[in-house]
Amino acid sequence: MFDGYVIVDLEATCDRRSFDHTIRETIEIGAVRLGRGGTEIDGTFQSFVRPTELSLLSVYCRRLTGITQADLEGAPAFPQAWERFLRWVGPLDHCRFCSWGGFDRRQLIQDCRRHRLEIPPWIEDHLDLRRLYASIRWTRAGTMTEALRREKIPFEGRLHRAVDDARAIARIASRILPILETRPGSPESARAESSGEAEVP
Repeated sequence: MFDGYVIVDLEATCDRRSFDHTIRETIEIGAVRLGRGGTEIDGTFQSFVRPTELSLLSVYCRRLTGITQADLEGAPAFPQAWERFLRWVGPLDHCRFCSWGGFDRRQLIQDCRRHRLEIPPWIEDHLDLRRLYASIRWTRAGTMTEALRREKIPFEGRLHRAVDDARAIARIASRILPILETRPGSPESARAESSGEAEVP
């Protein structure tokens, strides 16, 4: 059994038209920590992140996320926001890094490489809650909002705001992580659910 789970959700620069994903940058980090057993929230993290390559958000990105240019003007760049996040997380020796799908893991790796930052080893030991949910509920790997509807969990806040999405994912996770922990072979069975499959934010 893990001592806890850290659920991360990111928002990143985007546009409705063709967009070079290699220059996509994180603009918000949201995270929730679930304690032992994966049922209770015991911490929340939020930080806007100022992009350095494409500093001006597209109209589409602003409308999708509700994040404004003013939100980012005084925000830290990724290295400083990442340092704040790592301090909040603390040691992850006995915790598990989770997200809904593989996008957030890949984006964190991309941002770390862009800024020549060390990539923590726990990023690779990633639990894809999207795939785990599909496995446990015997359904297709759908969106977070589809899972919320299936579980009859009301969404609180604004969709595509990282901290609100992270809280929603945590509420879904609190229903499936206890089932995962009772599976034979856990936590090795958890690692089998990890995935790097492509997904949009």
